[in-house]
Amino acid sequence: MDNPKFDANEPVGMFIFKEKDERALVQDLIVNVDPSELLDSRPHGIIAYILFMCLRWADHMNNPRQLQSLLTKSISSIKHVATADHKNSPRQLLANSSGSIKHVATLYNV
Repeated sequence: MDNPKFDANEPVGMFIFKEKDERALVQDLIVNVDPSELLDSRPHGIIAYILFMCLRWADHMNNPRQLQSLLTKSISSIKHVATADHKNSPRQLLANSSGSIKHVATLYNV
């Protein structure tokens, strides 16, 4: 049985995006998402996973400006969603679960 060829330089497990798309990415993943649609979805924590894959891409490209910008926009959006609507507990729960991105920020010293 032949082993599949693997290129060590090929990005694996990363979401490729451009700096100009950061705002739309964060808006769609954090601000505009409807928590009721995600409650039954699998896997749980998909939003944090997608953000992490984007962070991996920025780190892989060795672009600290893009990495810091994405982290800053993500954290600001999470804070905004968590504090904006106190009556909407599913939305706050989603914001808190996406808050694991704050842990990633500490890993990157941002």
